[in-house]
Amino acid sequence: SISKSLPCADDVVAQDAAGLPSIILTASEIFPFIPQREQKMDNSRILAGFLPPYEHAISLIDKYFESAVRIYLPVSSTQVNEHLIPRFYPLQFPLLPLALQEQDVLDLALLFSIFVAGSIFAAPQCRPEQECRRFLHLARAALAFGRVIENGSFSAVQAVFILGTLEYVVGC
Repeated sequence: SISKSLPCADDVVAQDAAGLPSIILTASEIFPFIPQREQKMDNSRILAGFLPPYEHAISLIDKYFESAVRIYLPVSSTQVNEHLIPRFYPLQFPLLPLALQEQDVLDLALLFSIFVAGSIFAAPQCRPEQECRRFLHLARAALAFGRVIENGSFSAVQAVFILGTLEYVVGC
């Protein structure tokens, strides 16, 4: 079965999300509900500050595509390589938080969702890294800040699908 080759669900859930601001953790926990409107864009920009270095991001993306054959995960390499990477890693450096535009937040949620999957599949058996939980909180917060219910997009649907699939298969 697929779940036997993936990290143990209880270990993934038990990880702490240390190092994330409380506004991100709160938004992640209340997702799909919407956090306060007044600070929405400032909060969204905080998310961009948690993009991993380019080399690590590419490694997670590669793990995602290597493992996507085990579970149907709905993002093409063309979409990642021609849209997400150039947008969030201009010149192979993470996007500066102030450069994040409001319309990019749901695309950022998709990228963080890919990082969740990549970190799960890269983790040793039953010892997932804390970064899986961290990226999960970041993806869910981005969906909340991006107002996924009000401003749905194809990227948002893909992100929710990836997170839902991982929840079903791994329990993360």
